[in-house]
Amino acid sequence: MKTLIFFIILTLISCKPEIKKHINIDLSFINTKNNLFVERIIPLNFMSNKDDFIGIPKGLDYWEIFKLNNYTLFGKDTLKPTFGNTAKYTFVLSGRKNSSIVMIVDNDNDKNFSNNEENIFKDISNMSRSKITGSSVMLNSPIYEIKQSNLKFKIFPFPNYYTSTKHEELNELQIVITPFGYWYGEFENLGLKYKVALKNYLPKIESEILITKVEDSFQTINSNNYFPYLKLDKIKINKNIYLIDSLDNNHNKLKLKYLKENNLNLIGLREGFVLENYNLELINERKIRIKELLIDKDYLLLDFWGTWCVPCIDLIPEVKKITQQYSNTQVLGIALDKKKELVSRFIEENDIKYPNCFISFEGAVSKNSIISSQKISNYPYYILIDKNMKIIYRGFGKKALEKIKFSISQIKN
Repeated sequence: MKTLIFFIILTLISCKPEIKKHINIDLSFINTKNNLFVERIIPLNFMSNKDDFIGIPKGLDYWEIFKLNNYTLFGKDTLKPTFGNTAKYTFVLSGRKNSSIVMIVDNDNDKNFSNNEENIFKDISNMSRSKITGSSVMLNSPIYEIKQSNLKFKIFPFPNYYTSTKHEELNELQIVITPFGYWYGEFENLGLKYKVALKNYLPKIESEILITKVEDSFQTINSNNYFPYLKLDKIKINKNIYLIDSLDNNHNKLKLKYLKENNLNLIGLREGFVLENYNLELINERKIRIKELLIDKDYLLLDFWGTWCVPCIDLIPEVKKITQQYSNTQVLGIALDKKKELVSRFIEENDIKYPNCFISFEGAVSKNSIISSQKISNYPYYILIDKNMKIIYRGFGKKALEKIKFSISQIKN
């Protein structure tokens, strides 16, 4: 009997899934529009000297040539080893022909547009930045791929991208690019399947990464708690912590590195991790640590706001109600603004009793700033933590605040 029990225990132990020290995820390019990631639009510079170019189509009312500086965009040091003999510039011709825009990309970099495809865009004079994502102009524009890489972009005309009237014809012919499509992959860990979506922008702009279980939906840019991962972020996979370690130059393989089993005291940015105990200065110049505000409270709500932010101002009455309705909750306002005097005056005029910090726009970009290190980019932004500094929820806007109020209400005062 003892032998049988021992055998069963040994079998169970041996059948326990082994923790993967490295997870290598193969990614494939999805050649389609998406609403998962923010579309970043990058304008091209125009050429003042056009004497060396030939093959200009006949019948154009007027035209300009724009250049994409590959070295500036991708970084000269990165470009040379990665992209080999890629030319420094890519040239794009943009011309008006009746009511249409004619665009030609000089794909072979020979400064001759006659041996490249013409792309014709009709009736696009009323384009706006708010309507560009998913528009027919973006969808019908050509895909440009940097040689010896998998960086793909849409190139298209964007009339009046700049609002200056100094060069009206030039504004009308403006050419822009935007990173196109995204990368997708799946992996399995400890019996569970996960999926990954990755948007590469530029080597100088970090790729954004979404990871979730296969059966779940990705967070999208329309989510009030949209918060994509970046390289070197920590992520929980099952009950283990991994580091988003590296992405190869061709953007088709993502590597996760095992750190440790789930630890309640692991500092991070995501829900379930512990918030760093920042040292902050209140409006009255008193220095505090965040944890001091939780001495006799169950929750602390961080409210990132500014006097310049209309939605922030609109929701302050709701934030004030939290302090009045829930005695177990403290609020700390973190105001991003031009001058401390603007914040102090607003606090006094609106009878705000909970403590507030001031951070200048210059100070916010410091890597040690709570705004920079917590990657706060939308306002108003809220982070709710519990007595152990564990992040319960984070998100921006009215819906995020409503979820936070609901979470607090579930705990008895």
